Amino acid sequence: MSGGYLTFGSRYLSDIPYLDGVTWDVHQVPEGLAWDAGQEGLVLRLGTCAGTDVLQRRINYGTASDLPLRWRFVLPVQADDENEYFRLHRVLARGEAVYFVPGIWMEEVFSGVADAMTRYLNRPLADGIHPDVSSATHPVRYFFNDVEDTDAATITGTPKQTVNVSGVGGTPGTLAIRYMPAFRVIPSSFAENVSSPNDLSVTLNLQEVVTRG
Repeated sequence: MSGGYLTFGSRYLSDIPYLDGVTWDVHQVPEGLAWDAGQEGLVLRLGTCAGTDVLQRRINYGTASDLPLRWRFVLPVQADDENEYFRLHRVLARGEAVYFVPGIWMEEVFSGVADAMTRYLNRPLADGIHPDVSSATHPVRYFFNDVEDTDAATITGTPKQTVNVSGVGGTPGTLAIRYMPAFRVIPSSFAENVSSPNDLSVTLNLQEVVTRG
């Protein structure tokens, strides 16, 4: 079987990236985009003076998705415009979380849910944050026990997104929600490279700030 993400038919990475209130319609992502995710639920081993180990697991609230993941992004941008170049500097120097919408879809999974239960997404929908994303252009999809069900839940609230489970009956099952997220990220590092007199590249590393339940 051949093909890549362009065969998904889901507009994956087809939207102009959005960072800190600006769509990068001049550059888009000319140098590429990379990301990875790590589990939040790994056990930490802490050694004690008594020669024993204490195992500590990061807290995860019961209303959060099953396995919260923290995403990291590498955003290389060719510095073609002075204002956009210094805006990247400004994002780093501000030292606070900003919204980043790279145009990737994701799913969050909630097990053991039934009618009238409430859960929370770890990150807000990009709808209303990215100017080109709306509920019509990027509709949320719901899957209950691996079967798509448009009536399985509704999402309300902003910026914290409340998942209201409905229409699935009283028997607990697994709800998966596929949506276009807006990541809250903090720039962690900044690198620049000049490969020729007219080619200045800026690489911004972004780490996600998540809300768990």
